[in-house]
Amino acid sequence: MAAVCSKLALECTVYMGVIDARRQSVNVVEMKILGAEVVVVGRCAGTLRDATNEALRASIYDLDRSFYAMGSSIGPHPYPIMVHTFQSVIG
Repeated sequence: MAAVCSKLALECTVYMGVIDARRQSVNVVEMKILGAEVVVVGRCAGTLRDATNEALRASIYDLDRSFYAMGSSIGPHPYPIMVHTFQSVIG
């Protein structure tokens, strides 16, 4: 998502659980280089689920400026198609 936003000159905030952020520290650095803000969620267990909940809260709080886009092709239409399309841009 950070690569797509960078390419399109869009702001990007990525939410990651603390466990995933530690395990994928190289990816965190790359996303920051691309201009994304990376929010590491340490609440509760610091899992993907916690990060997803925090991202949804943030997007609902700022509906005029935000759009919640999943990094995995899960959820109702059109999210799986969007994720597939966005990921095809970055390979």
